Amino acid sequence: MPADWLPREWNYVARLVVVSAAIAWAWRRWLPMRFSLASIGAGVVAGLIGCAAWVALLNPFVEGGEPWSVTGWWLRFAAAVLLVPLFEEQLMRGFVLRFGTQWQETKNFDATLDEKSIYDVPAGAMNMAGVALSTALFTLGHGMVEWPASVVYGLLMCALYRWRKDMTSVVVAHAVTNAALAIYVVQAGAWQLW
Repeated sequence: MPADWLPREWNYVARLVVVSAAIAWAWRRWLPMRFSLASIGAGVVAGLIGCAAWVALLNPFVEGGEPWSVTGWWLRFAAAVLLVPLFEEQLMRGFVLRFGTQWQETKNFDATLDEKSIYDVPAGAMNMAGVALSTALFTLGHGMVEWPASVVYGLLMCALYRWRKDMTSVVVAHAVTNAALAIYVVQAGAWQLW
């Protein structure tokens, strides 16, 4: 793990650079985001609900945690609020959810990969395979202790995407959740949650 040989601050500098490069490389392939006050407002509300759920579901399973340096906290905050929501939501809801939805509809993995395009799936369309696949992969991207919170959060993002039918609302929600969690962690001294 880079965290084993790279100081925390430099680890987040590296993440900021690598994820920014990935976003820049993939930008044209991602689903468009349309900005509306309704989508932003729905994202803010869902993000605050998501943060409350995350804290409630994770807090019973974690303890301790060391405070971060001010620089480390700001670097992680920047990554968590500016890059992670865009990258993860475009990947999980923009690609994996749509891929799983097409796969269940075609019932043919090869046809889904070779003959279909995720861009043909209407915004907000989903089925059980898409929801299960995107939620499972999102959950696996987190530590085992975070799995209950990750499952609930993944389902919340699927529901928000289904309702709003746009990527803006889920990206905003994810950013608000991460920002609210970071502020809660530092204000409450609940470093074990981050």
